[in-house]
Amino acid sequence: MNSFSLPQALFTSDGLAIWPWSRWIEAIVSSVYHKSKDDIKLELRQIKKAQDDPREFAPIYNRYYKEIFVYISRRIDDYDMVADITSKTFTNCLSSLHKFRFMGVPFSAWLYKIAINEVRQFFRQQKNYPRTVCLTELNFSEIKQETIEESKYDNAYELIPKLLSQLNEHELQCIELRFFEQKSFKEIGFMMGLTEVNAKVRTYRILHKLKNIATS
Repeated sequence: MNSFSLPQALFTSDGLAIWPWSRWIEAIVSSVYHKSKDDIKLELRQIKKAQDDPREFAPIYNRYYKEIFVYISRRIDDYDMVADITSKTFTNCLSSLHKFRFMGVPFSAWLYKIAINEVRQFFRQQKNYPRTVCLTELNFSEIKQETIEESKYDNAYELIPKLLSQLNEHELQCIELRFFEQKSFKEIGFMMGLTEVNAKVRTYRILHKLKNIATS
């Protein structure tokens, strides 16, 4: 049985509950998307096995459960709800696995896309539920450097949440995938239904928007 502990939000800002990833248990999401060709081939073989026999889905589930659980928990600060949505993600993944075709991105991107849709559906149904945003020391530093002037760094912990609260859900998701989940533009494009180029352009437009807000 998979079990994790959720940290508590440190503060909220305009409906966003913000908590730092440094409060979490040992970080378990590494640069998984940087897979070698051999790793991808092995994974595709396992997927083919699972497509032919659902019992072969277990290694895929075991490999990605923690990663998807953590992804969802960075957006929803409720353990039981996160566990439920994670379960739905893998149930939907298994039921639609026969549709999977390699599109030049890791299988994890396909799985993330399902998780994104499940989280989106949750917030459609729970319109008043607070949307959580997770900031690690690393991604906080990156977004700080990309959006605010150095002279304002002392106020960054107050300013960054206010900036993020000005984004709509699609914009926030784009920033999270790029800076918080460390996804490539190709993966972001696949997850959000965009081309790689459009994912990159959209990300930089959002950063430009945040810079303008920060200087206004």
